[in-house]
Amino acid sequence: MQAWIDWGRLPGARGSQPIGSGGQLSVRCCSARIFLWLGLTLHAAIASATTESFEHWSLECHDPAPGRSACSLFQNVVLPPEQGGGRVMRVTIGLIDGDPFPVALFVLPLGISLPPGVELEVEGLDPVRFPVERCEPSGCGGGLRLDTELLDTLGSAESARVRFRDSSRQPVELALSLRGFGPGIEALRASARQERPADSAR
Repeated sequence: MQAWIDWGRLPGARGSQPIGSGGQLSVRCCSARIFLWLGLTLHAAIASATTESFEHWSLECHDPAPGRSACSLFQNVVLPPEQGGGRVMRVTIGLIDGDPFPVALFVLPLGISLPPGVELEVEGLDPVRFPVERCEPSGCGGGLRLDTELLDTLGSAESARVRFRDSSRQPVELALSLRGFGPGIEALRASARQERPADSAR
C-alpha cells in the first residue's frame, strides 16, 4: 500500500475515478509496435493542448510536431481521499498509425510483482492475462490491442476489473469504470480521421 501512495498524487481532475467495486474487462496480446508505443507513453510528460470529458474518461490532444496532433483517451484510478488520494492506475488508449484497432496501455504502481503479470476481465468474455512489459519512474506498464469483440463488450459494460499482485505476491483488484468509454472511443477515432488528410498531403 505504501508504494501506491508514494507513486504520485493527482488533483481532482477530469478522467480520475476513485477505487470501488465494479464489473469486469479483457484484451488481446501485444505487437512490437504496441511495445514501442508503450515505451513512448511511459516516457511522455506532455501538457495537454485540449481535454474533452466523456463521463469517467477524458480525451487529451496535444501537438507533438508543428501541424500534427495526437490524441489519447485516458482514465486515472485513484485512492479515496481518506487513503491518501494517490494514483494506483492510469489507462491510456491510443491509435497507432496503420492499425484500425486501438491500443490500451495500463500503467500500475512501481513495486508490484512482475512475474504474475496483469489480468483483465469484462463480463461476457474470458479473463485475459498479459505481461508487464517495462517499468519507468512513472510506473510499470503493459499494452494490449483492443479488437472489435472487446471494444463492443467494453462499450456496453458498466465497469471492469484489473488484477495484479503486490510486492508480497498478494492479490490486488481494481475497478475500472466504463461509463463514457464508447463515446470516448468514437471521439478518439474521429480525431484520427481528421488527422489523415494533413498526413496524406505530406
